Amino acid sequence: MSRNRIYVIPPGHEITLEDGHFAACRKRKSDGWPNVITIFLDSRVNSRHDPRIAVDLSGLDSDGAAALKTFRRSGGIAIVQAPGSAKQPDMPTSALETGSVD
Repeated sequence: MSRNRIYVIPPGHEITLEDGHFAACRKRKSDGWPNVITIFLDSRVNSRHDPRIAVDLSGLDSDGAAALKTFRRSGGIAIVQAPGSAKQPDMPTSALETGSVD
């Protein structure tokens, strides 16, 4: 993990943070909506490194929303795209509904 970088999860994978390094593996969930953002945010909270910033953009379903409260409580900052500007507003809307967005 390096400063001033943006990392993108490869298609079909989920990412966790382990000892300051990203670990990628094939998605474990094969049915339904993916939960790769929730898995990553949870691993970020549980890592020895302080959470920093999570940006939730356009997307379907509510992936990530369940982890936002813990992410914020541990010092993270959550930024969400305005649902009206999102091609798919489900994810940003779900994040906003948690009340855990900066």
